[in-house]
Amino acid sequence: MMVDSDGMWQRRTQDRALPAAMQSRCGEDFAAADPALTPVRQHVLSLLRKAHGPMGAYALRDLLEQALARKVAPPTVYRALDYLQRCGLAARVESHRGWIARELPDGERAVLYCVCRACGTVLQMPVDARAQLQSMAARRGFVAGDCTLEVNGLCGRCRVTGV
Repeated sequence: MMVDSDGMWQRRTQDRALPAAMQSRCGEDFAAADPALTPVRQHVLSLLRKAHGPMGAYALRDLLEQALARKVAPPTVYRALDYLQRCGLAARVESHRGWIARELPDGERAVLYCVCRACGTVLQMPVDARAQLQSMAARRGFVAGDCTLEVNGLCGRCRVTGV
């Protein structure tokens, strides 16, 4: 047993469902001898994958408490989300103040999130504009980090149904 960065006492288990390339993107946490996702992180990632749109931290906490059959402090959820975001497994959708599971593991590309304002569905698309955006920022003396683009509108289903 050991204490992980979520502050939980638990045995760490490797999530074999994650491709090795995605695990390698998780930085120092996976550089340890036991590269693993903790059970709390696995549950949070699973909840995000099952969601139909962005989920807030408190909604995640409520579902996590049901799944684990115990109380979970909000910082535990935020630490798990931070870790998953650093790994590229989750992303924050700023316009909806929530998180989604990332479908695109390629960290070298910018990601365009098309967010439906009617149903909340998020479509993720790679955008080959990362270098251009970083160059534009650099010309103005800004060092760009993450690159997230959001477009709000109507998804095909809502557009057809007239929502």
